[in-house]
Parts: sequence; structure tokens; C-alpha cells
Amino acid sequence: MGQPIQVFCCYAREDQPFLLVLKRHLRPFELDGLITVRADIDISPGEDWEQKINHYLNTAQMILLLISPDFMASDYCYSKEMMRAMERHKSGEACVIPILLRPTYWYRAPFGKLRVLPTNNEVVTSINWHTLDDAFFDVTKGIEKAVEKWKEAVVERKRLRQEQARMIALFGYETDDGTNSALWTDPINPELDETKFQQWRDTKRAFTEEEIAGHTWIKIANSGNIFITRFSDGEEGKLEESPLADPCQHWNGSWKLIEGMLRLNIDEYELDIFANHGEESIGTGIEFTQNQTTPDAYFTLLPLQENIAKHWPLEDVPALVEHIFEQILERSANQQELIAYGSLLHRGEMSVRNIIKILGCSQEYRKRFIDPETVGGALELCYKHFLGRMSDSLGRAFYPKDVKIRGFNWLINRITDSDEYVNQKFGEDKIPPDAITCLTAVSMYPGHLECFYRGSNNSLCHRWWYGPEVGGTGEWSEEHDLGGFLASAPAAISTKPHHIDCFYQGQNNHLWHRHWDGEQKIWSDEIDLGGKLSSAPAVVSWEPDHIDCFYRGLNNGLWHRRWDSEKNHWSEEENLGGALTLASAPSAISWRSNRINCVYRGTDNHLWEIWWNGKRWKRENNIEMILTSTPAITSRKPDYLDYFYRGLNNGLWHRRWNIKNQVWSNEENLEGFLTSAPTAVSWGNNRIDCFYCGKSNHLWHHWWDGERWNQEDLGDIVS
Repeated sequence: MGQPIQVFCCYAREDQPFLLVLKRHLRPFELDGLITVRADIDISPGEDWEQKINHYLNTAQMILLLISPDFMASDYCYSKEMMRAMERHKSGEACVIPILLRPTYWYRAPFGKLRVLPTNNEVVTSINWHTLDDAFFDVTKGIEKAVEKWKEAVVERKRLRQEQARMIALFGYETDDGTNSALWTDPINPELDETKFQQWRDTKRAFTEEEIAGHTWIKIANSGNIFITRFSDGEEGKLEESPLADPCQHWNGSWKLIEGMLRLNIDEYELDIFANHGEESIGTGIEFTQNQTTPDAYFTLLPLQENIAKHWPLEDVPALVEHIFEQILERSANQQELIAYGSLLHRGEMSVRNIIKILGCSQEYRKRFIDPETVGGALELCYKHFLGRMSDSLGRAFYPKDVKIRGFNWLINRITDSDEYVNQKFGEDKIPPDAITCLTAVSMYPGHLECFYRGSNNSLCHRWWYGPEVGGTGEWSEEHDLGGFLASAPAAISTKPHHIDCFYQGQNNHLWHRHWDGEQKIWSDEIDLGGKLSSAPAVVSWEPDHIDCFYRGLNNGLWHRRWDSEKNHWSEEENLGGALTLASAPSAISWRSNRINCVYRGTDNHLWEIWWNGKRWKRENNIEMILTSTPAITSRKPDYLDYFYRGLNNGLWHRRWNIKNQVWSNEENLEGFLTSAPTAVSWGNNRIDCFYCGKSNHLWHHWWDGERWNQEDLGDIVS
């Protein structure tokens, strides 16, 4: 029978005798468990009367209005109870039934168009009823019919809701918190924002048979599993599916279109897929096991690009897949991923852009980089990963509202389908440039700081700070654009007071250099130093006019060059080996004369280190800290090294090494939200300044003053 229907009676005090008669007539329904009847006379002594009345009004599924002249004249009955009841009736939350007790003019009231009881609008006290019980017997029969109709409507709504459950689970996944969404775990009985749900539904479109029949699609589960699905070209609606990692294994199934929705059936699994407006044949779907109410998996579907995508040479594929994974997921690809995605690229079945889409729509990307509570931070990371730049004011104004309606997968597809991505920058087969590192900081002397970065037009930009101890204001300058074209973050070093050397990877992947002459107050022209770089450089100096430069080479190893001031020329490139990941540039520091430590993120996402002991380079050392960015290293005083990096929570993390005592400190979470790798510099004893890009493209500054950590927001870093 189900739960009894909650009935609430609204009446005037003068009509309480009629209420008692009505309750007696409805009592058999209560005994049968069909309804429960409540009125203010059921409120116990000591209970908050008005609070209880409001509870009944807001939860009852059926509200009976006992109409009389006293009811119509009562401000509380008419303006409070009746008006709230009508609000719920209009919204479909409750059924309102007026019961006419005594003659009164009620036709112009808000309930005037509702069907009333008793039959033929005869008031209960009419002389046409032989007895009062005759009148209330008629009322009771009318209420019984209304209760049955309401229960039928509840069953129908439940049936429709069950049919909607898959779409509701999909809605929860895409607009809320993925598989953590309450709508994913309980799509049958959700607390659903109907307005937001309808707005999301409007982002979906109908599939056409021409898109499906005779074509092959790739199907990616939120677990990371990838399948190739081949649809038959004919009315029989058959399909064959294989895991990408094992094409010899396959399953047979069927497909059909149901009012534009694509339904796949394979063994006991049923998958409903919906196409998205404004996206190139992208579908997203939800999979259920038969007779289960909670979903098994979320899927993204894209058509294979037969005769469209580029056929990549087999020897280029591993490095290409590595590069894609480092740019989008900021980690190395595993062996299975190298084989699966490499085969798609080699056979020309999928472009680089679509693989980038797949990784962006993956559960891993959502877990690592998307927090639905902080849309702004997620937007910054999407711009960095998919466009290789920071967000702009237009994107920050336009996207957050739509993301809340359409979901984060929509945002990723929107960016990768944009004119900027497809036509202006990357097309189908280029990877967005590495935007993980973009900052470097330098100090020419105590009381001075200068921060360099790649600007919005890929030029060299900088800001500086002079403290009061050197006659400065203690305020940061505005941004200044020095021109040039940077393909990486810059690196900077001061080998003597009033002098800065700045290095970066140029558009031709060579090492480029320019310097600041503080005495002449002029920047030199750019100089092409040659070499073959695949990352931003790192520079260090352990004595005046001496520079050591490090970078990742084309073989992903660590390479080194040295400036010989006596001979006035640069040394040849030296291969120091190593196993750098494609997303990790090196970082270096000299903590005393003729000593250098060089660090980078390894293929296992650990911190790796190589060092110069004054005579030779020492082997790599694996320091088991989990990094999601290029590390930064500085020395606050001799025999101390401070390491900074972005952690798994995208915050700023710090660890210190005491060289003399050979002791590590514990990892320290300095908080913040990093959209770049950090950079660090020390301009005085026991002083550290650390910089990074944060939310809304702002430059953030953390510094250690010898006693505690401090932080400040330096504002927008893009002109």
C-alpha cells in the first residue's frame, strides 16, 4: 500500500464541531493506513503551535479547507493557511480540496476555480441533506476519490522519475561532483533542482541515425578503460565492441535510438547516451546493470576519425603520448596508455586534439584538478592545460555561470573546440605549450627582488621591488614588457650587484640570453646561444661572472653549459643523463663556492637531484616526495637547502635539507592554490621569497622573514 497520505485540515475556531465530525468520518481510512489526518487540535501542550502548523502546511500532500463565513473573515485562515496551501497546490506539491460548511461567498477566492465538496456545491448545513452525516458521507467519498487519484499520480511520477534516473545521474556527474554527487548515488529519490536540471537538459540534442549507423566510435569509461564500438549499418541495430588494449577480445550487442537518445545493450549492461549541443559528435552517457538503480559507469564517446586524423610515425608516437599526458594530466603515461593511445595516433584513428579531450573528460582529471566548489580555480587550470596560457577577463566572466549549468566536461570541450584552439593555435595535431612553469625570481642585492615571467603575448615581462633599506618604496612596480618571444619560462641570475642575466627557450628551441646593465640602466639585445632545448632553462652562479645553465634536451636528459668568463665564451653542451619528465624543467642552486645542486621531477613524479661536489657530478638521488610541478630550490644560508613544489592538492609545499647534519625536515603545507610551478630566491641570511601564479591569474608572494611565513596577493600578472 505504501506510505499513508498526510492530510491537514484548515478551519476557523467557530467550525471546530464540523472538524470533529469530519475526522470521525475519515477515521476508517486512517485505520486502513490510507491517510493520516492532522489539525491544530492534534498539537500537544508545550509544542510550538505556529511552528507545528507551518510544518503541517509545508509537508501535507492533501490540504482540506473548511469554508465558512468565519474562515473567509479570518486573517490567519485566509491570508496565511489558505494562501500557502494554494502555493503548494499550484506547484503540484499538494492537492487542495475546499469543503463548504456554511453559506458564504467564495467564488472569487483563490480556490474559486477548484472542485469543491460536497457534490453540487451544496454546503454541509444545507436542508437538502437529511442529516449532517449524509453531507459528510458525500464529502468522505469525494476525499476517497481524490486520495486514489493522488496515489496514482505519485506512482506515475515515480515511474517517470525511474525512467529519468539515468539522466539525473548523468546530470549529477556532469554538474556536481562526479561519482561523489548525491544524484549519482541516489538518482531515484533525489533532491533535485528542477530549474537547473531543465537548463542542463537543454544543452543536450538528439542523435541522428546517420551519425551512428556504419560508424566506429571510441568509448571511454570514467575508470579509464577504453573500448572500440562498431555499429552495424542496417535496421537490425547490431554492434561489436572490443577493449582498445586487447582488440582480439570482443562482445556483441545491440543499439537503437529512442527519441534521439542512443541506447546500447551488451550482455547485462545498458548504456544511455546523449549528444551535446555545439560539440563535434561528442556524446556522454551513463551505464546501468539490469535491475540496478545506481549507475555503474560514466562514458564519453567520440567517433573514430577514419581518413581524417594524421598517421603518426611509429617512432614518434611514444614521445607524443608522453607529451600529451604531461601537459593534460601532469604525469607520465604508463605502458598500457602508451600502447592504447599510441595505436590510435599511429593508425590515424584519432587526432591529438581528441585525445586531449578524452584525458580532459576523464575521472582522473576531474579528481585531480576540478573542485566544483571553486569554479575559478578549475577554470585557471583548464586554460593552462588546454590553451597553454592563463585565463582572461572574458573567460572568467563568461564560463563560470555556464559551467554550473552544463558541467565541466562542457567547458573542456568548449575550449578545445574554440576558434583559438582549432584555427589560431593548435589545430588537430599540436599540443598546447607547457604552461606549468612561467616564473623566475632574482635578487641583485639585499632589499631587491625582481620577478620575470612569460607574458600573455609570449614576451618577457617583469616586475620589481626595492625595500626601504635601499631607498625604495617597498611597493611592487607595474608590469613591464621587454619583448622577445619565449617558448618557455625564463630563468634569471645576478652574478654581481646591478647586473641580471636572463635566459629562456626561444621559438627555435635554442637557448636565448639578454642582460641588464644597472650602471647603464639598459637591457641588451637578445642573443641566440644555440643548443637544443625541450624545457625552460635553469641558471646558477657560484662566483662573480660565472654561470652554469641547465635544461632538458631532446632526449629528455639533463644537459649543461657553462659560461667561461676568462675565455669569454660558452662551453659546449654536456649530457648529464637523468630521466626528466616532459613537463619538468630543472631548477638549480649554489649554496657555497664551487657547489651546485640541480633538481627536477622524475618520471615517477618524485624529486630527483644531481649535484656538483667541486670536482665531478654525483649520481642521481631519488627523494620520495610527490610533485605535480617543476620544483624550486634555494639556500637561505650555507649548508641549508629549501625545496618548494606544488602538491597533489595544488597547494604550495616546502621541505628543508640540513646538509651538515644530513637531516630532512617534514613536508610543510604552506597552502595557497598554484596554477604554475613556484620559484624561490634568497636575498639575505635566513630570508626566502617564493612566487607563483594563483587564481584569476594573480601573482602570489610567500616569504620567510626569519621567524614565520607571510603571504600577499600582488595582483594580475598579464597586461
